[in-house]
Amino acid sequence: SDVVSKEMFEMSNSRVEQSSRNEKVVCLRPENTAGVMRAVLENGLFQKLPKRYFYSGPMFRYERPQRGRLRQFHQLGIESLGTFGVSSDADAILLAADFLENLGFSLKSDIQCLKSHAGPVVELRLNTLGGAECREKYSETLSVYLKDWILENPDKKLSSESLERLRDGRVMRILDSKSEQDRECIAGAPLLRESLSLESQSRFSSLCSLLDGMGVNYIIDDHLVRGLDYYCHTAFEFTTVGDSNSNASRPVAVLAGGRYDMLATLMNSKRPVPAIGWAAGVERLALELERCGKGAFKEEFPGVYLVPLLSHTTTDDLIKLRSLQCASLLRKHGIPVVVSYNQADADELELTSPKKRQNIIKKGIKEADKAGARFACFIGEEESLQGECVASLKDLETGELFTSLREEELKARLSPIIMES
Repeated sequence: SDVVSKEMFEMSNSRVEQSSRNEKVVCLRPENTAGVMRAVLENGLFQKLPKRYFYSGPMFRYERPQRGRLRQFHQLGIESLGTFGVSSDADAILLAADFLENLGFSLKSDIQCLKSHAGPVVELRLNTLGGAECREKYSETLSVYLKDWILENPDKKLSSESLERLRDGRVMRILDSKSEQDRECIAGAPLLRESLSLESQSRFSSLCSLLDGMGVNYIIDDHLVRGLDYYCHTAFEFTTVGDSNSNASRPVAVLAGGRYDMLATLMNSKRPVPAIGWAAGVERLALELERCGKGAFKEEFPGVYLVPLLSHTTTDDLIKLRSLQCASLLRKHGIPVVVSYNQADADELELTSPKKRQNIIKKGIKEADKAGARFACFIGEEESLQGECVASLKDLETGELFTSLREEELKARLSPIIMES
């Protein structure tokens, strides 16, 4: 399969040549679906189906890196095991659409969407692979077509990758080729829908009806396939909509999924386990959001940004101590606090003219706003001499300023973020 021949990353525990390995070899995971299924089978969880899981973590691909996917990348996804009906397929697709919309993507609905939406626009591409018999029938039909096309077009060659797939019997993966050499051949290929059984056609029609009823826009893509033999029926992808003004105008998949009812039997299960899932590459999501200036991954926290007002006097040591004491007490009350260390300590600078309190406060407010804080908290000479956890507070949302608040007063003013956290 492509996982073994192209995607799997192997590491040896010695420095010998790959061709003469006799040592232990570790394979780094190229994806997580098989791992989830293995965990379910080995731990007897298939007796308690249906089960739903989500995951995130690093994956590794040996193949040539693509835009937004390096050889080590991070992926998050969901797997729904023990669910066969088309409702579970629609549910997985709707969950994926909601996930992308919450990140800042917009699902393409019409031409106006491209003009009005400032963020990245994606479109849902949908297809059905049919059951095992449909796949087998179509693979034979497609193989005959490809061999005939090569004989009839001796001056036009398929890409080396597609020729290798044809030799190995992985002909359906050729439809997913991104090579310009293969485009003409793929355009004239027979359609998978022509090999579908009546049952598979009815199933796909029911899925489309559910999505129509939910108002989900989609494109039926006859060339959307899954190269692994355990995939069947529903296959889908959310791909970016090309922007003619962008250097990255070529559409790429930011999330892909499908049904894999035959995976369990390939892993020696006594019975099939119907399942569907999807996964998304974190780096690719971030790249597309950043390209459109959405800033969805800006580091923010709805908490307190505490600024010590050091003045290069003998009270600076006390101010540092009071700042740490205040931060510790607020954290014990469940209030997230970040202490600013951007203002250099007095003992690290030559003691020149004292810094003005107002200038430091203005700088601290800018730092707090940049950090995404809800409140800016200040402790200077005035506050530190009044005891522990005495501070001045500015609400960055309303602009209100409160001076010399004690612990209980601080808690009362900070109650909005205590509720949020």
